[in-house]
Amino acid sequence: MRTFHTKGIYQLLKLSDSYIACTISGALMSLCFAPFYYWWLCYVLLIPLLIACQHSNPETRMLRGALFGITYFGIGSYWLTKTLVTQVDFSWPMALFSNFLIAGACALAPTVFCWLAGYANKIKILVPILLSALWVFTEDIRFQVFGGGPWISLGQSQLESPIAGFYPLIGEVGSSGVVILISFCILSVLKNEVKAKVHSVRIVMPLIMILLLGFGQWSKQQQWTTKSADKITLAMVQSATSQQHKMQAIGEIQRLNELTNLSQEYLGKANLIIWPETVVTLEKHHVVNSLTALHNRAKNHNSTLLIGAFEATLDQHLFNTAFTIGSEPMQSYRKRHLVLFGEYVPSFLSFIDPYVPGDQHRSFGRTPELISINGQLLGISICWEGAFSRDMSTLVKLGATLLINVANEAWFADSSLPLQNLDAMRIRAIETGRPAVRVANMGPGAFIDEKGVVKLTLPAKVASSAFGTLQPMTGMTPFVALGADFILLISSLLCLGIGLLNYIAYKNENND
Repeated sequence: MRTFHTKGIYQLLKLSDSYIACTISGALMSLCFAPFYYWWLCYVLLIPLLIACQHSNPETRMLRGALFGITYFGIGSYWLTKTLVTQVDFSWPMALFSNFLIAGACALAPTVFCWLAGYANKIKILVPILLSALWVFTEDIRFQVFGGGPWISLGQSQLESPIAGFYPLIGEVGSSGVVILISFCILSVLKNEVKAKVHSVRIVMPLIMILLLGFGQWSKQQQWTTKSADKITLAMVQSATSQQHKMQAIGEIQRLNELTNLSQEYLGKANLIIWPETVVTLEKHHVVNSLTALHNRAKNHNSTLLIGAFEATLDQHLFNTAFTIGSEPMQSYRKRHLVLFGEYVPSFLSFIDPYVPGDQHRSFGRTPELISINGQLLGISICWEGAFSRDMSTLVKLGATLLINVANEAWFADSSLPLQNLDAMRIRAIETGRPAVRVANMGPGAFIDEKGVVKLTLPAKVASSAFGTLQPMTGMTPFVALGADFILLISSLLCLGIGLLNYIAYKNENND
């Protein structure tokens, strides 16, 4: 029986040690995220990648890392191909090629990870720490290059797992390192079962996994922030306008009237009524003029509305803005983290402007402005800004007691991305210890508490509204206090330190 068991594990590891295994495991990584949430599968699917890291040939390591990354990000961002075809009129070959280019760029992270990991295996006990730190480093750099690309990180896959308890401590990106560590423990146990050399591995590695999962579950139960004054009453108003109709001038007043009608019942009941991002193409001053009657009624009923619109300035800048009307004085926030090739093109790539879809000439907001509602400071983000830990942490450090994200999901309707974007805001809520609201054209909208639990939701692709209350929170989680840059610094120092120790061990080995 023991021999049969050992042979089975040996065959499993042998199959995992291949280019095909890396390709297939990368392709299956999408099952770890919304709408599937098989978070535990992530630990298993990383095994072929970790085996690739142990190869002595750097070309082998890099190619396997690249294959894993291309299928991981290529299939994980399948919605991009669909969007380019249905919304931007790309041909299927051109859309697939564009998706391949973006997946290839993101795949540089696991490629570099595998390449560097193979050079630091002289001090065996430090290998799992190195792999965890190296993944955190390469993944975080992927987030930041050319404005980011933070979807489907290993950390995000753990939203429904005990590892989510690490979010308030080391954030989404740091939690990715924990995932690597658990996967390494599983691989070590499997390899030890075949070799039967180190009996302590059977105890130590499962114990590490139990401690990590147990600590994460304990952390999920802790209250890292404290209540701030009274609860705030909120209303979500969700539109369901396709991208084609949204960009047409005809019917804009009708869409404003539809949202106005959905908002009427919450006047005098909600402190803040939230509309989605840029529901019409009208510029801000036209929207304000069109909603004069609603502004007056909201003011008389002591309610405020948060509305998304484009804002043109006299110096020829065009901002994606969220602003308030009603009982509070007008306040506004300008989007700071624009979408590369969707909202802007870097100046050094201006020659490709004619070939880029979307509005590539929007301007960057420069300051992270908060808005004040009923004595509470609220942090506003627009669209994919909600996916960036650094952006949300900045708002909390400025005093935000609640986070609001407004978006337009019409680009990606009928794909998994709207759910994944909602999950990103749930993670931001846990990281910062703040409740959050997400309101999007085409939905789904949600009220989220400081634990990342969805308290109330609006169904996707339906124009609807909902009313609820959330408890503003104050104080800082350890992650907000330390910052994502600190996590990146620690991972960098660990990589450098362990790399130096391995270099010294290598030199000593050669001298002997």
